[in-house]
Amino acid sequence: MRRKINDLDRKISKPSNVNTSRLLKLMRGNLGHLYDIQEKYWAQRARIQLLREGDRNTRYFHVRVTSRKKKIASDSNGVWHEDSTEICNVAWSYFDDLFKCFTEPNDVFDLHFVPCCITDSMNRNLNK
Repeated sequence: MRRKINDLDRKISKPSNVNTSRLLKLMRGNLGHLYDIQEKYWAQRARIQLLREGDRNTRYFHVRVTSRKKKIASDSNGVWHEDSTEICNVAWSYFDDLFKCFTEPNDVFDLHFVPCCITDSMNRNLNK
């Protein structure tokens, strides 16, 4: 392959009266085709090497990730927790704070735009 590319490259670059424009165009097309084949070959080789090395590294990354799984929760103070009950408490505390509603008892809400769907009798039955 390399020899064919070098031969065509030499023929194209050599000034000659024999090289008509049609022949020159044909040789340049052949050269481009050979370059494409060569590029595909090296892309396949690189992919094969990547897959081979990727398989070698998979175990390494798996060990790194699973060793880190033990320390997955840090609280709001930045302290890492390893115990599963502590991790549950950190998660519960995070979501409790996230969805907590802070209202003052004297707050007035403007709810005139919310349609009334439950009647007073329905509300009494629900509160029983």
